[in-house]
Amino acid sequence: MDGRFLKFKSRLSKIRLTKSVMAGLAADFAFAGISLLLWDFGLLKMSPWICACIGFGAGCLAFAVLFLSLRFSDEELAIRLDERFALKERVQTMLEYGGEKGSVIELQREDAVNSLRGFDSKQLKFGRMWLYFLAIVLGAALLAVSLALIPSDEGDNSNDEPELAFAISEKQIAQLTELIENVKSSDMESVYKESVVSNLEELLSDLKTVELHREMVERVKSSIFDIEKTIDDSECIEELYEALISNQDDITNIVAEYLKAEEWADFSNISARLSAALKYSAEADEDVSSETMRDSTKKKLENTSAYVSLSLAFSDVPETEALYVALSRLVNVEEDNEIIGETVYGFAKIAEKLPDNTYDWSKTKIQTLLTVMEPEIYSAMEPELVNISVGDYATDRLYGIFGITKPQGDDDSDKDKQPEDTKPDDERGDGASAGDGHTYPTNDKVYDIGSDETVPYGNLWALYNDKINNVDDEEKKAIYQKYFQILFNGFDEKGDVEE
Repeated sequence: MDGRFLKFKSRLSKIRLTKSVMAGLAADFAFAGISLLLWDFGLLKMSPWICACIGFGAGCLAFAVLFLSLRFSDEELAIRLDERFALKERVQTMLEYGGEKGSVIELQREDAVNSLRGFDSKQLKFGRMWLYFLAIVLGAALLAVSLALIPSDEGDNSNDEPELAFAISEKQIAQLTELIENVKSSDMESVYKESVVSNLEELLSDLKTVELHREMVERVKSSIFDIEKTIDDSECIEELYEALISNQDDITNIVAEYLKAEEWADFSNISARLSAALKYSAEADEDVSSETMRDSTKKKLENTSAYVSLSLAFSDVPETEALYVALSRLVNVEEDNEIIGETVYGFAKIAEKLPDNTYDWSKTKIQTLLTVMEPEIYSAMEPELVNISVGDYATDRLYGIFGITKPQGDDDSDKDKQPEDTKPDDERGDGASAGDGHTYPTNDKVYDIGSDETVPYGNLWALYNDKINNVDDEEKKAIYQKYFQILFNGFDEKGDVEE
């Protein structure tokens, strides 16, 4: 093969390699910059070095793709040279008969070589190189911005102060192990329990090798985030609540409040409100006929049935979820109940049968429906409430064990709770206080006489505050205060044991 042809081939190979390298650099800078920006804003939970690896991988991929797409054969180069320099297929013919001999072939080959000598290989231009330079500049600018946004404490430490060391203590190991066992023995649904237990076991294993306090905090917070995400994945109560409460129907909103009730007593209160709302508002007025009250109740029942059914249909909760089924039955149930010895009708069924019955019949049937459905709705909610309770217990315990301050505003009820001691549990004395005058840390388990179970002290403290804040009678308030003091303080202001 002629040396002139090889020079053109070498030139085209350099163009191919240069473009591929520039594309790789542009992709490297751009993807590394995007990854770091996501990390800067907390959308990626990984080390910045992983972001660099993502950029490197993207650069290698871009290089490989373009390098392969720009490959060429000798025949393709010959066609390009003939077209570029108007050589009338001389180079193609020379290649085609390159292995043959003969006077005519030799003359043709000499003609092709002489034609190529009239041109410089540098006449094969790179073409549109400005696009590659622009891509590199934009990628580099994106990377520079993302690097500039990295917090100073995450970059190089300019001060001379050494980072705080960390070594997990035996007490922290024991407390974390106890937490794992408590979650294992809880009534949390198995699929979520396995995820939380696996998370905590991995955390325990990791912390045994962590040497810096900063790394410990990052690892514990990451574990808490994963547990909260697991619990969020288990929730359908919140989604159904949002679907129901978005309606402009007062009765449907009361149904939604079922889903926010966390105590059995709350259900009775909501049941009474719902029962009252479904009755005719002027029931005590003697001038109102029974037919008017019946027709008004029928309309209310029909509206509520439609709102609840539409809310269920437009929610993303699967129809097989127990709570979805229970709320659907609240509207559509029609079955003989052996326990109460009568037929139970849902809202829609009561409305359907009202024209043939009396207003008093509707009142009785509404109350019968609520009596039957209250435990069914609560039973459907209970697994999720347990999941949430265990998840909250696990995350609160992690904050306490490692002395990490819990972010404010995570829970609407936090304002009613006594502020939690943010020292690690192993730095608290046996009488470490959860607040002035109280002898238990917020997460310590205490016996609750009402439920006959051991519960976190902070839960009882929140309930106590709620009770005190909603009592206007000063005498009653004093009784509650004294009762709580006897149960959980044990001493009066003079230090005498209370009887």
